[in-house]
Amino acid sequence: MTYPTFLDDVFPPGTQDVFLDAIGETVRLVGITMIVGGLLGLVYGTLLYATRPGNLLANRAVFSVLNVLVNIIRPIPFIIFITAIAPITKEVIGTRIGVEAAAFAMTVMATFVIGRVVEQNLVTVDPGVVEATRSMGARAVSAWTSPPCSTARRRRRCPALRACPTS
Repeated sequence: MTYPTFLDDVFPPGTQDVFLDAIGETVRLVGITMIVGGLLGLVYGTLLYATRPGNLLANRAVFSVLNVLVNIIRPIPFIIFITAIAPITKEVIGTRIGVEAAAFAMTVMATFVIGRVVEQNLVTVDPGVVEATRSMGARAVSAWTSPPCSTARRRRRCPALRACPTS
């Protein structure tokens, strides 16, 4: 004797496989976007922070280009963005429709959104932390990755940095 399940009540017979396939595609789409977009956004935001005027790798031209890209792409509604980058998606992925094409568009958008968030969190770090690290002999890369990142994490937990635990 078989008992009806929730899916039997909600979906007509034969459509359950389509529903489960759609859930799998959604999980794959979100997973690709989170991992690839998150990593690229972290790199992009760190580059924005590092090339900002007054920082260790200050480069006005690079910062201006990166900043303009973020300011142009980030506010575009996603449906319009998908349509706008459809030719690029066709060249890179080979199609304009499907999970891979949507994941590409979502990853590009996520890169710029996450990049801005990372940059804004790193900007809140006191420049004295980086200067102190450099004065103790740290290389440029170590000086702007380790202390700012750990300080930014602590600032998120606690608005007043001096009241935060040191570990």
